[in-house]
Amino acid sequence: MTKLNDKSPTPSELFRHTHQRKKDKSWVDQSSAHVDCKVDGINKGKVYGIGYKSTKVIGKQSYQDSTSSSVQVMREEAEQLKNKLLAVETDRDHLCDRMFNNEKEIKQNNKMLHLLMEKMNFQPPEI
Repeated sequence: MTKLNDKSPTPSELFRHTHQRKKDKSWVDQSSAHVDCKVDGINKGKVYGIGYKSTKVIGKQSYQDSTSSSVQVMREEAEQLKNKLLAVETDRDHLCDRMFNNEKEIKQNNKMLHLLMEKMNFQPPEI
């Protein structure tokens, strides 16, 4: 582009030049059409405002590029999922302990009931 205009293109111009067809100015793909071409600024050779774009698709995050910010978001989501899994496993273990204790109490109650019935000379009715 510098050869065409004798000046360096803006980040927006460069993006459009590399992502639009020359013939009809249509976008080369859908994700290019969705990128916000408004650039917030340039700092030390880095362009801000074009790179990262995330959208929600049926309740889940969808990432359109692999920039460090999207990787960070994915890591944070993975950490949240690990924490939820740990909480579910802890709850499961607690419920298993309660079930074991309940079964133990039922066995003890059945033994005591059987002993009580023997002491009272209780005879179950014949069927």
